Amino acid sequence: MLELSGFDLKRARLVPHAVFDNPGDVVTASFLSFAQKQAILRRWEFDARRMQGGTEGDAPPMLGAVQQALRAVAAERAREGRGGAGEGFEAAAFDPGSIGEAWPRG
Repeated sequence: MLELSGFDLKRARLVPHAVFDNPGDVVTASFLSFAQKQAILRRWEFDARRMQGGTEGDAPPMLGAVQQALRAVAAERAREGRGGAGEGFEAAAFDPGSIGEAWPRG
């Protein structure tokens, strides 16, 4: 996927897993701005938390993957000298393969 149409971008912001297979795809999408990546991942985080049902304990794998992707975007932003959301995050290397499984499409 080289870029998104306006419709697909809106769809990604509302239902990220309908456009991207996993949060790592959002991180590595060079055609998205930092703000777009963050908005898409924040929505994905909201959906993952909602699917968790508000239970305490270990985060489900998808929530952990989204949070890792958010940290990677923040680190990328910090490395680019834009500060803001990247402040306070470690600028660790991001391996998109480490995100793991795709969102369940059932």
